[in-house]
Amino acid sequence: NPEAPTTPEPTPGPTDPDAYCYESFTTSQGAFTINDVTLGEGLTYVWMFDSQYSCMKASAYKGGAVPSESWLVSPEINLASATKPAVSFEHCHKFAGTPADELTLWISEDKGANWAQLTIPAYGSNSDYTFVANTIDLTSYVGKTVQIAFKYVSTASHAATWEVRNFKVAEGNGSTTDPSQPD
Repeated sequence: NPEAPTTPEPTPGPTDPDAYCYESFTTSQGAFTINDVTLGEGLTYVWMFDSQYSCMKASAYKGGAVPSESWLVSPEINLASATKPAVSFEHCHKFAGTPADELTLWISEDKGANWAQLTIPAYGSNSDYTFVANTIDLTSYVGKTVQIAFKYVSTASHAATWEVRNFKVAEGNGSTTDPSQPD
């Protein structure tokens, strides 16, 4: 589990008044924090704001794949008034060994002390940078305050490039996957 991240200065960006939390990542990392748990040899960062592609990007490739672990963590999200919350985001990646193991989504109810993995329904092809949309049901977290984190892991064999944009927690639209419920 990551240690408590440092908080950057918030940068004004697009907003969504109907969302419990929204960050497009078009102008900055917003109120999200970065926690580099393991920076392999030669790395000074994994996650960064990419102004060219208007997204947050993670990569641990520096002359080759470098083992690392880094988290992109949301601010606290209050779901006290929620009835059917869902998290949605778009992402793309390339060069991952096993995306479902290396590029994951997590949720915490206790300010990051403990994390539970959420299942990302769609990853895309792993051979290009075509963004795919995901929506994950958070109904089991109604009434709670949560944080959501994108966890990037690389190995000496694989260091994916992962891009994330349009993160939103809002009332769900019915086409969601609830990872806490059995199929």
